[in-house]
Amino acid sequence: MHQLRIERRQAGDIEIVELTGVVEPLSFTGLAAALNGIILQGSACAILDCRHVTYISSTELKELLDYARYARARGGDVKCVGLSPIIQQVANLVANGDPLDCFDDLPNALRSFRTLSASSLH
Repeated sequence: MHQLRIERRQAGDIEIVELTGVVEPLSFTGLAAALNGIILQGSACAILDCRHVTYISSTELKELLDYARYARARGGDVKCVGLSPIIQQVANLVANGDPLDCFDDLPNALRSFRTLSASSLH
């Protein structure tokens, strides 16, 4: 059975969700619960740290895109760090023109949220 370890921590108003393992239908329920909590009760700003993710099914990639759209509608976003090139390529294919924001490292992902909040002030 595939396992997905989920660890959460705060960086200001941004929730960092560190994932380790595989993201597939059975393991996605825990991640979905975390994202629902962040979007509905938090700042709607999340970074998924995927540096230790070995696989994400295309169905779950589509659901992650849906969560990102939902967060954007609430003034936030869901961004990814460290997706493997193959997973990122599949994510772009299923994105249908509205891709996940993906970054190579956490500092750049965090800075992108500061840019988002600064641009919303103007």
